[in-house]
Order: sequence, then structure tokens, then C-alpha cells
Amino acid sequence: MTNLGAEETQELEPLRDTQVFDLEDQSSNDEPTPPRRRRWPWIVAVVAAVFVLFAGVLFGVQMSNQRALTAATDAHRVAASELTTASSGLTDATEDGQAVHDESAGQVADDAIRRSLAQALDATTALTSQASSVPRSGVFESAGEARTATQDVDLLTHRVTAQSRSLREATAAVSVAHEEWRLAQATAALDTASGKLTASIRAGEAAFLGSEGRVSDNGLRQALRATLDKASTTSKQAIERADITAVQAATKSMVDATTAVEGSARAVSDAQTTWQAQQSPRTQAQTERGTGGTPKSGSGGSRTGTGSNGTGSGRTGSSGSSGGAKSGGSTSGGGWTTHEGWGDGGGVGVCGDTAGNSWAC
Repeated sequence: MTNLGAEETQELEPLRDTQVFDLEDQSSNDEPTPPRRRRWPWIVAVVAAVFVLFAGVLFGVQMSNQRALTAATDAHRVAASELTTASSGLTDATEDGQAVHDESAGQVADDAIRRSLAQALDATTALTSQASSVPRSGVFESAGEARTATQDVDLLTHRVTAQSRSLREATAAVSVAHEEWRLAQATAALDTASGKLTASIRAGEAAFLGSEGRVSDNGLRQALRATLDKASTTSKQAIERADITAVQAATKSMVDATTAVEGSARAVSDAQTTWQAQQSPRTQAQTERGTGGTPKSGSGGSRTGTGSNGTGSGRTGSSGSSGGAKSGGSTSGGGWTTHEGWGDGGGVGVCGDTAGNSWAC
């Protein structure tokens, strides 16, 4: 310890005594001082609470955004599904319209209506291509992006639906015009068939009456009679002329009836021709005039006719073993008529012409 001077020691002595007194006095009079509280835990707690609150708010916002994005995505998915349905309807309408357009070519009264349908089909092609290019599902960054995409899809769906409606209306218009044209054609065909049937019935009646007693098999005439009666019923049938199916059915029945009448009448006519070919001139004359009738031309005399020089000579001669005589008759208009007589007093009138043809008369 450093030795101090006398003076310095004297100066420090009172100060030391005072400090000691103060310490003693303080230690004797003051109560014990409690420990000071620490503030940092409270600060940490506040900071933690603020952080938790901020995190909660942030999480809530994120969850809200996620819910909004999910809802917007679902809405877009629904809109895309509606677009798919509308596009399918437009495809069906396009196929129907194209079929009607093709079938009605040259079969409408006014072709302008088909041109309108063709324009609608052209517009549909472009719209269908646009609709097919839209994604039916997507991943979006935000709900706003999803809502915007949904609005675009809804707008396109509206356009597709409107185009489908317009196309079907144009198709229906052409279809109606086509049916009207077909009905007009069917009605015209019906009128033609009715006219032909009436004419065939008239000709068949004439064939039936003209063949009486001139066919070997009268069953053919009876068949013709039955066919004529049936055809007459067919020609008088009631027809719903506004119904194309009824008109076409009536037309077919008339055509079939006409064919049947013509076939039956032809069979009778052929039978009559065969019967006539089988008859000899004498038999034909007896059938027409009766046995022992009066000849149509005068008997006796000579036959004269127009030859190459315009004149002819009468002739007489024998008729062979029958003993009859044949004498000439008169001429008229370049033809000639003779009477062939037999011993029984009967005779047959025979007519002829300068070309060498002859027939009973």
C-alpha cells in the first residue's frame, strides 16, 4: 500500500468516517429491496400474438381465395359441360340440315330457300370449329382468371345455341318446301294414273262387248268383266289428297288396275283374233248372215273389174265337184264383189280388191 503524506491522511479521515456512518445508518434504517421484474417475456408474448394474428389473417385470406378459385373453377367446368351439350346439338342439327339440303336438290318450288340453308350450314362449320378448340377443363391462377374464362365459354355457348336454333329453322323450312313439292308431284302422278285407268276401262269395255260369241273360251271374257268391275271400283275410291302417302298408295292401285285391265283385254283380243283366223269364209258369212240368207250382191251375170287397162270381162265356170256355179258381180272404187252359189240355193258373198285381197261380205 502506498504511504500517504500526513496532510493527505488527515484530509481523508473525515470522509471515511462519514461513509461508514452512512452505511451503518442505511443498513440500520432501510428495509430489504424486492427484486425487479423482467419485461422481455411480455414483449415476446406480444410479438408472438401479433405474428399468430397475422398468420391467421393471412391463412384466412388464402383459404378464402382458394375457396373462390375452387368455386370459379367448378363454374367453368359446368359452363364447359353446357358448351359440350350445345355443340353436340349443333352437330346433330348440321347433319340433319345437310341431309335435307342434299335430298331437296331440284325438288323445291323456290331454290332460294335452299340457298339460305346452305349459308346457315357454312356459318355453322366455322362456329363448330371454334367451339371444339375451347378446353373443357383448365388450371387457373386465380378466381378472376377462372371467371373470365367462364364468361367466354358462356358467350360461346349462347352463340352455338342460337346458331343451332337458326339452322333447325332453316332446315324445317326446306323440309316443308320439299314435302310440298313431293305432294304436288304425287298429285300430278295420281291424276295421270286416273286418266289412264279411265281410258283402259273404256277400251276394256269395248273389247268385252266386241268379243261376244267370237272367242273359243268365254272364261277370258268373264275374267275381263271381273277385272273391269274391280278397276271401276278403284277409279272411284276416295283419296285424301293432302296426304302424300295416301296419294302414292292410290296412284299405285290405279297403275296396277290399269295394267290388269290392259292385260285381260289383250288376252280377249288375242283370243278373238285366233277365233277369227280359224273361221272359213263360208262359216264367217253364215255366222254373220245366217244359213240360206240373201246374198249382199246380185247373183248371175259376169264379173267385171278394173284391170291394168281399166276394163275386165265376165266369166262363168264350174265350181268343181260340188256342181255349183260362180258368177261375177260388180265393181266399185277399184274393188270387186262376187257371189258364189251352190246347188242348195245358198251362197257366200265375197269381196275383194285389185291387190288380190278378198273377204266375206
